[in-house]
Amino acid sequence: MSSLLDTGASLSIIDRNLLHALGGTVTGQTMPVSGLGSAMSYEWCTIPVLIDGRDERGNAIGVECILDVNVLEASAPGLCLGQDFISTYGVTIQARRGITALEVKNRILTFAVHDRLPAPYAKQAELCVLCDVVVPARSQGPGRLRLHEREALVV
Repeated sequence: MSSLLDTGASLSIIDRNLLHALGGTVTGQTMPVSGLGSAMSYEWCTIPVLIDGRDERGNAIGVECILDVNVLEASAPGLCLGQDFISTYGVTIQARRGITALEVKNRILTFAVHDRLPAPYAKQAELCVLCDVVVPARSQGPGRLRLHEREALVV
């Protein structure tokens, strides 16, 4: 199963349906999660994350990383590994080589980066509007924005 390694996320999250499909159960308490609109965490749980990669000698190896994740309803990537995972396991991204490395039990494990986002279509994004628009702070998309009797989709 693929996951998203998100260097901008403080916490790791898992989709509630994915957690249940994998046989996991939630513990802990519900807490607000900022940065995802008005999302609330459905408690949290500790899960094993199994990673297949290569050791220092190039041998195929799998390691188990134990991680506390916040459980969210309808979390798009399924499993998002944030800074808590990145700092705990000393994750480094070697973009030029197309690999990621992490340290587990004093061993370095590398694995290929499979998915990449395509380059942007424009070097500089432009926003064109027909009327003045005020976007309130902390109103991150996606969603709908009311513009003087019109609605716009915010992505």
